[in-house]
Amino acid sequence: MNSTDPWTVDRIAHALPHPEARHEFLRLVNLTPIGDLPGLLARYVQAAEELIAGLPHARALAAQVRATGLDPDLDEVDEEIVRKWISRGRAQSSAA
Repeated sequence: MNSTDPWTVDRIAHALPHPEARHEFLRLVNLTPIGDLPGLLARYVQAAEELIAGLPHARALAAQVRATGLDPDLDEVDEEIVRKWISRGRAQSSAA
């Protein structure tokens, strides 16, 4: 499947990187009222697109970590940034 293919529930589920995330997504799709499905699906499409867009960076970073044993992104991360990431993740989880 390529990036021009239309999003389907199955394609969204397969774009999620962890079995637990896929299971939670499918559970929510099955339990969400029909009228609320477009919003739920739109949030997950956005998340899937962000994951796919980040793959090249993640692969390059993984290769660099394998080669050097160091994570260059961690040198630039401070505690406030980590707190914002955690906060954002919690907000997105509760919104889904």
